[in-house]
Amino acid sequence: MITFLAQIITGCLVRNKIIDNTKLDIYIYGFEIMISNIICFGIGLLIGAVFSEFLECIVFLTVFVLLRRYCGGYHAETYLVCDTIFTANILLVMTILKIMSVYQIYVHFIIVGISIASAVILAPVENKYKPLTIEEKKNHKLYATVICLVMIIISSVLLFINIKFATVIDMALISVALSMIIEILRKGCENNEKRKKSNS
Repeated sequence: MITFLAQIITGCLVRNKIIDNTKLDIYIYGFEIMISNIICFGIGLLIGAVFSEFLECIVFLTVFVLLRRYCGGYHAETYLVCDTIFTANILLVMTILKIMSVYQIYVHFIIVGISIASAVILAPVENKYKPLTIEEKKNHKLYATVICLVMIIISSVLLFINIKFATVIDMALISVALSMIIEILRKGCENNEKRKKSNS
């Protein structure tokens, strides 16, 4: 469905001579990403409204998207799987906010440690459909580390002001970190399988 909509939009722009028809695949892919992001944001905001955590949901989405842009992470093979995982992530975060009675400070520091280590050591985790140059990788790692540090500082201050928003930021940080770890493990398993096949 997303690809179909992207093709319709691209075809319309080509017919109206707004874009060049020699780069159709690039435009279609770009519109696919845009539509998928709109769907994810729409679902996320709807979940936030249903849970009566609308502002908290906006904070989560903002931190997650900002950090994920430079850190990279897990990429599903289809948009349906991607959107489903993203929706499940938001549902989990909103559920934690609802049922959480106390947020232990040691949990905060565990998340901080995992997040900053992931940003410094692992970022950026590349998307095979969008490879980065060496210079881009350096810049992405720098931006990821700086953004992560800033969010950690904000979250740490909010622990003494508004525990719920501190929790939301921490959930966004750990979500991105786990996404990077999962993608690296997945790539490692794929490479192992390829080596086994080539040796057999």
